[in-house]
Amino acid sequence: MGETAQAETVQINNSQVDEIPAKLSLVAEDISIQPGRPFWMVIHMDLKKGWHSYWKNPGDSGMPIQIGWSLPEGITVEDIQWSTPKRFNQGGLIGYGYEDKATLLVRVLPSSKLPLSTKTAKIEAEVRWLACSDAFCVPGEDELSIELPVLGTEPVANATNVEIFTNARRELPKTQWDIHARQENNLIEISLISPNNALPVFTSAYYIPESNGNIDKMVEATIVADPLKPGNYVVAIKKIESSKLETLKGILILINESDQGTVSVAIEINTPIENAKADAKIGTADIKGLKIHQAVVEKNPKEYTEYNGEFEGGIALALLFAFLGGLILNLMPCVFPVISFKILSFVKMAGSSRRVTLLHGIAFAFGVLVSFWLFAGVLLLLKNYGLEAGWGFQLQQPLFVAFLASLLLVFALSLFGVFEFGVSVSALAGDAQQKVGSNSSALAGSFFSGMLATALATPCTGPFMAPALGFAATLPALWSMTIFTSLGLGMAFPYLILSAYPSLLRFLPRPGAWMTTFKELMGFMMLITVLWLISVFAAETGIIGLLLLLTGFLVLAIASWIYGRCCLPSATKFKRYFGAVLTGIFALSALYVITVSADSSMTENHVSQTEEWENFSASRLKQLRDEGKPVFIDFTAKWCLVCQANHLVLSTSEVYQKLKDNNVVKMKADWTRSDPEITSLLREFGRNGVPLYVLYSSDSEKAPQVLPQLLTPGSIIEAIEKI
Repeated sequence: MGETAQAETVQINNSQVDEIPAKLSLVAEDISIQPGRPFWMVIHMDLKKGWHSYWKNPGDSGMPIQIGWSLPEGITVEDIQWSTPKRFNQGGLIGYGYEDKATLLVRVLPSSKLPLSTKTAKIEAEVRWLACSDAFCVPGEDELSIELPVLGTEPVANATNVEIFTNARRELPKTQWDIHARQENNLIEISLISPNNALPVFTSAYYIPESNGNIDKMVEATIVADPLKPGNYVVAIKKIESSKLETLKGILILINESDQGTVSVAIEINTPIENAKADAKIGTADIKGLKIHQAVVEKNPKEYTEYNGEFEGGIALALLFAFLGGLILNLMPCVFPVISFKILSFVKMAGSSRRVTLLHGIAFAFGVLVSFWLFAGVLLLLKNYGLEAGWGFQLQQPLFVAFLASLLLVFALSLFGVFEFGVSVSALAGDAQQKVGSNSSALAGSFFSGMLATALATPCTGPFMAPALGFAATLPALWSMTIFTSLGLGMAFPYLILSAYPSLLRFLPRPGAWMTTFKELMGFMMLITVLWLISVFAAETGIIGLLLLLTGFLVLAIASWIYGRCCLPSATKFKRYFGAVLTGIFALSALYVITVSADSSMTENHVSQTEEWENFSASRLKQLRDEGKPVFIDFTAKWCLVCQANHLVLSTSEVYQKLKDNNVVKMKADWTRSDPEITSLLREFGRNGVPLYVLYSSDSEKAPQVLPQLLTPGSIIEAIEKI
């Protein structure tokens, strides 16, 4: 009966670690083995001061203790029972493991047919481990063994090891608590009932997950004690949005701190997660009352900026902001071509009845509202499936950008007279009044012009919109849809007013030849929008995708030209049919080439346009914050026109010099293509879209400054002076 252990000295960073930081031993609770009677062993690890080893989930870094068994025939072992680990933070990395010592309990199962003639059984374990200090880490490998006699009599406990096993069992997480888990959105509420009412009231908690990728380690757990039922608690933890977690497995640590000292209890969690109803309560704690912290973690986990999901002013002010934001969208350049045609259509209807004009205004407004409802529905659906998305998310898809640009190119060609569409199709650009009236095709044209205006509006955000949209993303579906409805009503409001009171258009010229010139000018405006969408597409794909897209545009232009030359009502029947077939062939070819151009496999990796701007990454941001450097982050996207306008401000000489003089590191968080890391940080600042401008001070104690959405040199310089 004995044990052996050996380990090798490890070379690290050209320095020799003369003393192994961990000493391992394998001990048995009993002095002998009886066939058919299970017994316990412990792998015990003693760690030198200042060193730690790792639990089965090591956290952000490290390696768990690994054991390979070599067992005699007739003997098996069960899974390791791990003692409760500690949580430690090293440079912003969260780890789980052991300091001073680690004890791993193992239940050994001898077969009832184990022959007594075996005399002794040798159990061997190859243990691989990693021990780390503040300076470096040392991997090790120990070969442990123990020999025990096989006897027919009941074994006796080894008195030498009684304390080791007593402590090992004491350090196991408790399993006697009554535990239930429910999920609402990305918040998991754990209901706990203690078997011992004599325990103190626990006031803080943290959760150690059994595996990574499901629980947000950077968001602290919150605990609520039931004042009417001692020993009843609700603990809330934050689930990572993309996780599909169905069973909660890990260890929950409850803590009570008082003048008499700290008392903690570790509880093993292994329970299925139920989906909670919106008005569900656990015990007497209202789920809606449990707030979670959305944290931007700084130098240590206690230093962060909070956003608790609330909107100052409540739902009423959010609805007002959404309405004003929608109203301001009409002034954005992305919407201008379609809006201009809508106003022009009202001019054409100046001599029509007020009822007809009002019907067209309502149809346009309904098109706007339906678009916003569809947009909000897709956002809520993606959110329900744990995917990150925000305002303008469809412009992160190259295929959508390509089709939208193609549609506007066709409109532009029509405006230049290359061909003429029928009433219902030309109405998509707002020119619905070739036959003024309330017929269904004309009203459908007004409806679709409202939808097109909304599609072009999504790249733009402005004052009032951002906080309202950010708030909408945190609300239940009904309230979120209400805010999007208010946004749509704000955008449609001017046209409802103009259609209800046509006399307001008396300041515009009477219908005449000027409208043809205006139409052609709007064709150029359409082409400007197409060029902008091409730049967005190029940023999302690359040179190959761009060349294919332009080729598709050429083929589409040929199809439009053939249609204009051969499909006129005055052409012969054969010419019209031949032209229609040829147009269809070229149009389908263009559709194929444009679809291929948006293939994500052609996407190229892009870097910042200048060396002075760094690409955003959370790890780099943390490194700069740890070094005490001020950081300016530009949350932007190629499809965001407000962002592009603000870039002109950021490139002015006085702003450039001010940033340089104060050694501000400039980072660009490019959201042109969907990026979960950027989306997550936007949410932490209560935003659901770009632009966003954040300035971190060199002092980690100071909260970051959020700059206005519409930048001026003065606002940037003023913010820099505050750091």
